[in-house]
Amino acid sequence: MQPDPQRDRFNLRVLLVVSAIGWGMSFFAAFAPWFLVVRWIEAIGGLTPPDHPMIQYWVRMAGAGFGFIGLFYLRLALRPTNHLHWMRFASLLNLAVGSVILAEALILRLPSSRFRMDTLFCFGCGTGIWIYSGRLLRADGRDEPAGDHYPPPIAGKK
Repeated sequence: MQPDPQRDRFNLRVLLVVSAIGWGMSFFAAFAPWFLVVRWIEAIGGLTPPDHPMIQYWVRMAGAGFGFIGLFYLRLALRPTNHLHWMRFASLLNLAVGSVILAEALILRLPSSRFRMDTLFCFGCGTGIWIYSGRLLRADGRDEPAGDHYPPPIAGKK
């Protein structure tokens, strides 16, 4: 199959938009009235959080942090080929969070229905971003981002 940079750019943009939505929807938890946040948590399969100020603080803090990660992905999605140097980081961010979610869910012995979509989201987007950004880098004749060629080649040796 021949490389198709236009299709790879489209696929990369779709994955970045999906990442932006997946992370960005957490802004709802940061800014919506608490009773709506509780309903939302229950609607997506979570348990009803206790009505305690520290729980509200942590949920809103996490919502804001995740929401800003979504803005990062949105920025990358607007002009993905201008930001190829950030794509490996964007990929690894999803893969790292997916790994933490999966490991913690397995340690806690949660039913797979509680974490399956989160891990699929993180691993799917992370892997896809890695693949399509790498193809675009190679299609443009650019070197891979720093870090992909370690150890560096020794001068004079192949």
